[in-house]
Amino acid sequence: MIVLVGAPGTGKSYFYKKVLQPLGYRQISSHKLGSQKCAEEVEEALAEETRVSIPIITALRTQLMRYR
Repeated sequence: MIVLVGAPGTGKSYFYKKVLQPLGYRQISSHKLGSQKCAEEVEEALAEETRVSIPIITALRTQLMRYR
């Protein structure tokens, strides 16, 4: 399992498509599925011995400041 962490637009999906997908990795996105569904899909994939990539979007400190 590979976890790709970064702010939006930093190349997580690009890296997956160019490097990991050709190696047989399956991308499971918590952003698209929600954290519970993502966890279930990861467990299923790993039980099937499928290579998994999980992109995690992080916010920059300046973006988080608006929620103070």
